[in-house]
Amino acid sequence: MFHRFSTIFFDLLLCYFGSFFFFFFFNFFFRTLLFRIFLRIFFTLYTFLCFFHQSFLFFCIYLGFYFTFFFS
Repeated sequence: MFHRFSTIFFDLLLCYFGSFFFFFFFNFFFRTLLFRIFLRIFFTLYTFLCFFHQSFLFFCIYLGFYFTFFFS
């Protein structure tokens, strides 16, 4: 029980701080207000999805979004 709680807790911390890191990274390069609002909503949803599910699956979805956005 404690092991499962600690795993979820550390998944939440990783996703939370990781989302802020990528948010500030995007914010540095893209300064339009609409794009920043979209990224804030996206990373908030991503953080909660990582908390309620396995983080690796949603990390793969996030990478797919990242590469699709930059190489399209």
